[in-house]
Amino acid sequence: MWHIPGGGGMRAALGKGEAIVPSTKKVGPLGARLDVPLTHLEWSYVGSHYDAIEVGVPDAPRSDELVLILAMAVGGRVDARLAGGFSLADRGGSRSTSMRIAVLGLGPHGLAPSRPSVRQRCGR
Repeated sequence: MWHIPGGGGMRAALGKGEAIVPSTKKVGPLGARLDVPLTHLEWSYVGSHYDAIEVGVPDAPRSDELVLILAMAVGGRVDARLAGGFSLADRGGSRSTSMRIAVLGLGPHGLAPSRPSVRQRCGR
């Protein structure tokens, strides 16, 4: 439901991104924690970039809200040791990407940050 417009929008904004957009789904009570998968921007099977981020919005979603979580990283795992898949060298890629992590909440009044983004917390 979100992959085509959302993935297309991210690719257009970044000017690249050939890999599938990884996703997960979970049904839980108010304040449930979610594990959001992360992979490489260009190649889905680069083992050094397999990761996940746990996120949660303690007071959401309410009955008239939908929580949309978008997570992106600035590179692969530090000291990645995961065997299997491809390496970036196999794919001719670089280790650099320029992303930020954002947690967004969609409520009855439209899209608004439900928490400060990393950029806001770091004062950038």
